[in-house]
Amino acid sequence: MDKNEVRQMIKSRKKQLSEYEIHDKSSRIIERLNKSDIYNEAENVFIYVSYNQEVDTFILLEECLKDGKNVYAPRVTSRTEMEFYRILSRNDLVRGYMGIMEPGEWCEKSGIYEGLFIMPGLAFDKDFHRIGYGGGFYDRYLARDNCF
Repeated sequence: MDKNEVRQMIKSRKKQLSEYEIHDKSSRIIERLNKSDIYNEAENVFIYVSYNQEVDTFILLEECLKDGKNVYAPRVTSRTEMEFYRILSRNDLVRGYMGIMEPGEWCEKSGIYEGLFIMPGLAFDKDFHRIGYGGGFYDRYLARDNCF
């Protein structure tokens, strides 16, 4: 199967999930993450904002803020680029690119690039390779000289 076939297959499976299944699976994933050393040691969390049957990161966003983490979310800044901005509450999010919630204009752009990155993906293999939605935003962001 090529990437586009995998994307279509996973998108079809996602559409079959009920709201209950999404919430239940999201809660279990986030509970497991919250127990991990990598989460507990992270001061900065770079988090995608869930959309369209993804793992519900609004649950994680609230946990991060409650735990005193610095939370950053992406905002699309051009047709090919995104930047991360600090959010202090869920109220800092506004509808943006493709209807996805993103930090408002008043949010401060991140000047750091180190922390725990929670990225969206349609599929992952056992070696942690991911297939995203095809826009390449995260791949380009992570390929920058100042990342990692």
